[in-house]
Amino acid sequence: MNLESCAVVVEREYNWESCSVHWNCTVTKLLDTWLTENLVISRDDLSRMNIRNFLHTPLLLRVLKGKLYCVLHPKMREVKKNLTIKAYRALHYINRLNRILKNNPNAIPEATEWWTHQADLVKLPLESDPLPIFGYGGAKGYVDIAGIPFASFSDKLSKREQLAFEQLPRIPWKKRANTAFFRGALSDCWVAKEKFNGNVNFCARAKIIFEANRSKLPILADIATTSSFRKSGLNVDCSSCEKGSLSSSNFVENLLSHKYLLNMPGVGQSRRIKQLMQSGGVVFQSENDGFQFYDVNLKPGLHYITFDPQLGKSGSGNLLSRLYWATENDDIVQNIASRSKSFANRCLTEASIDFFVSTLLRRYSSLLVGNSSKFPLVDLSECFTENYNQSIARLCKGVIQKCWFYS
Repeated sequence: MNLESCAVVVEREYNWESCSVHWNCTVTKLLDTWLTENLVISRDDLSRMNIRNFLHTPLLLRVLKGKLYCVLHPKMREVKKNLTIKAYRALHYINRLNRILKNNPNAIPEATEWWTHQADLVKLPLESDPLPIFGYGGAKGYVDIAGIPFASFSDKLSKREQLAFEQLPRIPWKKRANTAFFRGALSDCWVAKEKFNGNVNFCARAKIIFEANRSKLPILADIATTSSFRKSGLNVDCSSCEKGSLSSSNFVENLLSHKYLLNMPGVGQSRRIKQLMQSGGVVFQSENDGFQFYDVNLKPGLHYITFDPQLGKSGSGNLLSRLYWATENDDIVQNIASRSKSFANRCLTEASIDFFVSTLLRRYSSLLVGNSSKFPLVDLSECFTENYNQSIARLCKGVIQKCWFYS
């Protein structure tokens, strides 16, 4: 599949075929660096990867005879004191991989192996290491492949919110509030804190929320945070900006009752994009340098409306002008909302995401050359549950720990 065939525009409704096209195009774009330059990936080079570059829950995974293993890389011993481990994140990914293999042992080719990390941010600049590594997100100039659907697509909170969608009544577009809604933590303010002495204007979420509170404009009235400005390290206080966390049901109820939903990624990722799109409101996406697996092939003006928070400057960037434009172009905005809702309902299901993951790994596997290392393996095939009431984070705790802390 070439990039030209990825210019397919879905008018209103996605189906399995159009979702498949979307994911195939996504895979082509994610692997573009290697596909366009006819590069190969040496398994021998993978065995010599410098783990010190990505010390957040690193795993070298391998598929043999339809089963998933982690490779016990000897350098893991050298760096184990410096590792950041969030096993629950890895287990959500592992559970998905095991489901794919149990449904079809040949879905991921024999001897496919790949490095992963579970950090929120990209880790490997292109010039520092040409080998790809799978993570939550990607960014221009980095070899990180945005190939891991983050845990929020399959965790308990996601399931509770999905249940709320099923139980709450739908509100027609015309009866929704012509106001923007956002409620979330100030999880993107670490740069403002560490590099700009807590200047609120260098935190997209905080500056938008602060301006909404200061201006008292009705269209911005439902924008608030669950965090403390001061405790987040910012140089201003805004207690009136702070509101309590919403239950799953109340959060979804707000999504269903507003036309305009703000999506401002936190620490490198957007946790609730599926819920925002699924609600039938239109997503206002904050411009940023990174991307996740689902949005590589989404397009502004078709699936969402972008806005520039204009970091470093006071105010709300061009959000206000984009919102006022939306109020004057209701039919266009409703079409965007309808298209993104269809995408979420059809393409962001577990089965559809599994199709993306297996398609990506098949295409990636075709780039591998050479023989695998003889390092010991840990069988992860039993780290699996189909019971959504069971905590994925508690699967095979003793087994998964061996991938990092073996003797």
